[in-house]
Amino acid sequence: MKSAADVSAFDYRHILDHVRKVFCIPLLRGALLTVFFSSLFCAPLITFIPILIKNVFHGNAGHFSIAVSSFGVGGLLGAIMLLFVDAKHDRRYLCSWVSAAYGLLLVLVAVTPWLWGILILLVFAGMAMSISNISANTIVQANTSAQLR
Repeated sequence: MKSAADVSAFDYRHILDHVRKVFCIPLLRGALLTVFFSSLFCAPLITFIPILIKNVFHGNAGHFSIAVSSFGVGGLLGAIMLLFVDAKHDRRYLCSWVSAAYGLLLVLVAVTPWLWGILILLVFAGMAMSISNISANTIVQANTSAQLR
């Protein structure tokens, strides 16, 4: 077991060197940046669902539960859909296009005036997030050298 002195003397330059190596590989850089930006800009969707349901649609806890469940069902459907994507298929394009669709769905959620419309869009948003992030993670795992693991 390491002592407190060993832990405090940990060299973070080793981690930064690996991050630099990862970002020098365009395939990995693109996949990681796709996940980063989709998380940064689109993850607040779930954070603001309670506000939308309560303040905009004057819903209650039941409506909120249905909304979050809709997103979750979409996530499961997206993962199931990826089972049918051929392993030889280039996932970069899939990841990029579905991330763009996820951003569009976020805008549509913001301007939709009907609760039932939000629920349908949340299913598609869950699918898009799941497909995009799973595809990006597949790219990273399949293309990372043993030295960077």
